[in-house]
Amino acid sequence: MITNNGKPVRAIVTASLLVLAGAAAWLVLSAGQAGAIVVSDQDATTVNVGVGVSNTGGNAAVGNASTNNASADQTATATNGGAGDAVAVNTANTSNDSNGSASIVTGNANSTGNQASNNTVQVLDADDTGGQPVIADQTNNTFNIGIAVSNTGLNLGVGNLSTNTTSADQTATADNGGAGDAIAVNTANASNNSNGSANIITGNANALGNSATNSGVQVIDADGSNLVVSDQTLNTVNFGLGFANSGFNLAVANVSTNNNVSPPAVAIANSPGPGDAVAVNNATNSNNSNGSALIATGNANGVGNQASNNNSQTLNADGVAAVRRAANSTLPLMLLMLFGLLFIGTPIRRLGFRRR
Repeated sequence: MITNNGKPVRAIVTASLLVLAGAAAWLVLSAGQAGAIVVSDQDATTVNVGVGVSNTGGNAAVGNASTNNASADQTATATNGGAGDAVAVNTANTSNDSNGSASIVTGNANSTGNQASNNTVQVLDADDTGGQPVIADQTNNTFNIGIAVSNTGLNLGVGNLSTNTTSADQTATADNGGAGDAIAVNTANASNNSNGSANIITGNANALGNSATNSGVQVIDADGSNLVVSDQTLNTVNFGLGFANSGFNLAVANVSTNNNVSPPAVAIANSPGPGDAVAVNNATNSNNSNGSALIATGNANGVGNQASNNNSQTLNADGVAAVRRAANSTLPLMLLMLFGLLFIGTPIRRLGFRRR
């Protein structure tokens, strides 16, 4: 196959070279922009759970819990059949002295359920993707849970819990059959003295359920991507319960039981003669029971939650538009290839063929 002249053939060759050159340049530029697709899933979960319980003791103080008995059992008998006097005398002094003091002094009660410092950093560096899509999922969950209970004691103070009993049993008999006097005398003094004091002094009660400092940073750096699909999630939960009590306090100064038991005193004077007959009973019973109670508590401070949260989410995609413009720079090369193809098609119609 031959042509009428050699000019169309040279045009075809020239146009073909232009097409090949444009295709090669486009492939080179495309290869320079090619990169891997980035798919990222970053999950961070932080859980802090704490329980704090402080107590300065299940305190009980009793100053006096005694049982005291005082008794006097007396019998006096005087008998005289002559001229003299018959004298029978009973004297009894019975007493109980019961004292008590109770003191409870507690220090401070401090409890912290949870104390945490959380620092979570998630960084995705996808600058060199060559324009490929970047799909990123960043999730950061932080849970701080704390329960704190502070108590300065289950306090019970009793100054005096005594039981006191006094008794005097007396019999005096004077019998004179002569000329003298008959004298029978009973004297009894019975007393209870019971005192008590109770003092409860507590310190401070401080309860802090949750004390947390949380810092969460999420960064996606995708400057060289044509498409960025980002999901950034930061969840921070702070929960705390703080219970503070300056003691379950009970102070009892005096709960004593005091009894004076004196049966009827019997005094018998018998003088059938000319003398006198004298019978005397003298009894004094007394109870003295005193008490004082003091409760002084410190401060009760309860804080459920004390938190400082600092969260930051950053998406760097400043170069996305620039990358798109760089990709459009291949358009002149594609036009060059199209021009070459059109240039090839034009001389073909001008070619002539003949057979030998």
